[in-house]
Amino acid sequence: MAYLVIKSGQATVEVFLCPKSFLDDMGTSFKPSDAVEITGSRIKQDAAEMILAREVVKGDDTLTLRFKDGKPAW
Repeated sequence: MAYLVIKSGQATVEVFLCPKSFLDDMGTSFKPSDAVEITGSRIKQDAAEMILAREVVKGDDTLTLRFKDGKPAW
């Protein structure tokens, strides 16, 4: 599974993206310096809060990971 750890000010949040193989198939990768915009839902997994990403925008590229009904795009 592919995750991002996003820093916003002092806060950090873990963002669940999708299976790594889906990112590889899409030819998408992320570097620590990438600015991204995440659309998704905040969820709790065990005691931790995370974001389940539906869409990730990096520069001019938009990666749709889930449809609006929450079903995976992979």
